[in-house]
Amino acid sequence: MILFRVGFITVPLVYAIAPNMETLIVLGAFWGIVNAFGSASVTSYLLDVSPQELRGSYTAVYNLVIGIVTFVGSLIGGYLSDFTIGAYGLVTGLFTVYMISTVGRTIGAGLHFTLRETLQK
Repeated sequence: MILFRVGFITVPLVYAIAPNMETLIVLGAFWGIVNAFGSASVTSYLLDVSPQELRGSYTAVYNLVIGIVTFVGSLIGGYLSDFTIGAYGLVTGLFTVYMISTVGRTIGAGLHFTLRETLQK
């Protein structure tokens, strides 16, 4: 699951420094694989840690939170890029937003290292 979160850090970073479209295509395939394995591992973990009668609720809440965070993050990123492009121009504005996104994703992924394992062996 840590690889899943760390994989998301690379997305805006690569968009900021990619030399050509082919690089983004190849890395898009990598990100797709990371996302598939990550989603499967998170679902498996939720099934392991949740009581049997609450598994559906835990999965639903997880998907709700991910959906809201994804929506809000995209919305904020869009408004921020509109502002920075207007202030700094296209290239510098997008680079700035990609770097802000990279820092935010790094902080979010880093928080996974502070979590305690609650699953009893």
